[in-house]
Amino acid sequence: RKENTHTQAQHRALQVRYRALASNSLARDAPTEECNSTKDAVAKEVPEESDGMGSGDMNFDELLDVTNELGPKSEDASNLHEDREHAKRRESHGPHHHMKKHHASIINEHPTMQTVTIEVESEDRTMLNECYIPPGIHFIGRGTSDDVPPYLRIEGHVKNWVLSKRETERMINDVWVSKERFESQTGNREPLSNYLYQYLSLRFSSHTLAIEWGYNLLDSLERYIADSDCRLFLQILNGSLPEEVRVDQLALLADVVTTMEREDRTLNNGKTTSSLSLPTFTTALRKLLNTKSEHNFSRLVRQLQIEAQSNKSRVVHYCELLQSDSQGNQGKFCELLREQHLSEIVAFSQHVQATIHEATGNGNDTELPLPRLREALVKADPEKPRAEVNAYLARGAGVEPKELVEKEQSNQLCEVTQFIKNLNKGLLKRSTPVVPGSGGGGTSLR
Repeated sequence: RKENTHTQAQHRALQVRYRALASNSLARDAPTEECNSTKDAVAKEVPEESDGMGSGDMNFDELLDVTNELGPKSEDASNLHEDREHAKRRESHGPHHHMKKHHASIINEHPTMQTVTIEVESEDRTMLNECYIPPGIHFIGRGTSDDVPPYLRIEGHVKNWVLSKRETERMINDVWVSKERFESQTGNREPLSNYLYQYLSLRFSSHTLAIEWGYNLLDSLERYIADSDCRLFLQILNGSLPEEVRVDQLALLADVVTTMEREDRTLNNGKTTSSLSLPTFTTALRKLLNTKSEHNFSRLVRQLQIEAQSNKSRVVHYCELLQSDSQGNQGKFCELLREQHLSEIVAFSQHVQATIHEATGNGNDTELPLPRLREALVKADPEKPRAEVNAYLARGAGVEPKELVEKEQSNQLCEVTQFIKNLNKGLLKRSTPVVPGSGGGGTSLR
């Protein structure tokens, strides 16, 4: 309504401007009597509108074109044209345009309500004056049964706040910090889906508010899934990845900085300059990421070259390379490195499962003895140390490592489906460099 009223006022101002321009133009070239008659004709053709959006003979766009032809652009017309173009861009490219086709877990209480442009109070300046869905959008509660995660157990409608990316990142980081503190104090390990409800209940006073945060956090994780932090948190939350993947990813980023600092001190007589030449950085990175496929490593090198060219230098500031900005975003090289780390772990897990499935005769055997399962694990990763193979084998069989020798010597049978399920509860990571065309899961990482 506010936009409509403003546009009507501009429209009436244009009508007055049009009549004045038409009168002045005709007055210069015609006698007074003809000018007066022309004024009357113009007044008949463009009657004043008290509450409408245009006359029956001339629509708004035509009126704007005529005004531009009769004289110089008025300030109102120019501003109105810019406003109309900006509104079109907001409608098609606003950060919340995807909400028009949001997933089925959200319904609109008022289907006749139109999307309007309003100012939103938010920490994200990009949300101001953007196309935003007004209140009336809710999530549908999933119920209170045991198969629903604790942080989602509610019936009825749950308010949708449309969290910003910064709010989502802050919540993710706070959950991780609180979970690590809780586990260090209690000595207990809790699945993320269970701990999230404990965290929300302690932070917010009411059960309803805690559940609202749960639904809104889950929704924002799905909307910002392109971000590495959001995607990793979501996959750990829904149980598709173990929490050790995050720990290993953080260790990888720390290893990159440590490796480059060591190289820096070696080249500068023990001094640290926090920068390396691009060729030196690339060589050291290749030694560190020795299990990465050539395709994935070449993508990292290309991204490094792009960032070096943008800085107009051939130097890599390795300390700044992996840092986050004020919005919680990391550089494209860091995001690509994290994305590849996650994709490679998922691909290797699928490769291990395929190798075990092949050992069963492609599904003919539902159970396998532990020695056969060991052979499958070694085949999937020939250079993996024996200690890690033992750890994988014990985890899959659900036994303590010290019991593994006895169980294996007695050819204990393991149900294959349960073995794979137990195996995926922890980190599965490749130790053997990927050979192009070997079918070892590396060729699909693109």
